[in-house]
Amino acid sequence: MSVVPADGQGMGSARAEHGGLTGSILAAALAAAVLLPGCSSPDRLEANEGAVVRVVERDFSIRLSTHRVRSGPMVLRVVNKGPVAHELIVVRSADGPLPLRADDVTIDEDEIEDITVGVLEPGEPGTSRDLPLDLEPGMYSVVCNMSGHFMGGMYDDLEVTA
Repeated sequence: MSVVPADGQGMGSARAEHGGLTGSILAAALAAAVLLPGCSSPDRLEANEGAVVRVVERDFSIRLSTHRVRSGPMVLRVVNKGPVAHELIVVRSADGPLPLRADDVTIDEDEIEDITVGVLEPGEPGTSRDLPLDLEPGMYSVVCNMSGHFMGGMYDDLEVTA
C-alpha cells in the first residue's frame, strides 16, 4: 500500500518539513490500522494456505480457535482435554437439523454420509490428532457423535469463505 498526501509528494515531504515526527506518527498509525483489527477477534479470517484451526474437545463441548476461515487446504488440530474418548466429524451444514438415530441422542451418520467431509476416529484423553481438509465456501458443523455427546453440546460451527 502506498500513502500519498494531497500534494502528491509522498511521506518523504512530510518528514522533511516536520523533522520526521509527522511521518513517523503517520507510519505508526497506519501500521496499527492495518495490524490491530485482526488481533482482537477470535473469529478473524485465517489464511487458507496451511491454516491450522485448533479444536479443543472436552466432555460436552467443542471449541474452535476461529469460526471463519478461507476456503482451501487447512488442518484441524484436535486436542482431547476430556476424561473419555471423543471423535470428530465435520459435515457441510444441512438444511435444518442433523438427523438423529432412533435413540434420539446420536446423529444418523448414514443419513449424513454425502455431506460428511472429514472424520477422526475416537481419540483417547490427552491425545492430539490432525485432520487435513480442503474445504469449499459454506457453513460446516464440527461434532462429536459418541453416545449422547452431540445432544449434550459437543458441536461448533465453522464458516468457510471464498
